[in-house]
Amino acid sequence: MSHPPENRAAPADYVVVGASHKTSSTALRDRIFVEPADEDGVFAALRACGLDQAVVVSTCDRVEFHGVAADVGKALPAVRSILEARQDGGTAAPECVYELCGEDAVRHVFAVASSLESATIGETEVLGQLKDAHARARVSGSLGPELDSLFQRAFAAAKDVRTNTRIAEGPVSLANAALRAVRNLFGDCLLYTSDAADERSS
Repeated sequence: MSHPPENRAAPADYVVVGASHKTSSTALRDRIFVEPADEDGVFAALRACGLDQAVVVSTCDRVEFHGVAADVGKALPAVRSILEARQDGGTAAPECVYELCGEDAVRHVFAVASSLESATIGETEVLGQLKDAHARARVSGSLGPELDSLFQRAFAAAKDVRTNTRIAEGPVSLANAALRAVRNLFGDCLLYTSDAADERSS
């Protein structure tokens, strides 16, 4: 009977700890936001918590730590403590921060990449943001083959979703969604009036 290589992660080894627009306020996400310049320190802390591989996703909609852990039960609360410590003295209700592991974590990565977890379903920015986070993790040496494979598959799935479904036919950004809502309510006359006012003031 053959066995998988020892360094190959099982689905149960994947973890995600984070806060998103669905679970937390903008103020909370602003406090825990991770600037690219701060990521090396965060990666070091995540390794100390038991994440052998890690990706940090930090956008206006979500701040998430993705990783692979040999001991998920030990790693999850430790990783959560890192996220909560970034609040600068603020406090958050326990439900603001979510912990996912195993297949739930894998599904979450695919859903985020495909913009199914975005504030506006079908927006295009999140895939680029994930790719940037993935690239920074690679440069830092924190990526690892298993997490790399998961993200690459998620990127491929996102492309397939956009190519073979109608998800891209809806509003693809909050700005477009707002513009469409204005047009639905008031028609184009309000927009034309605004444009004319801009021309008169110039």
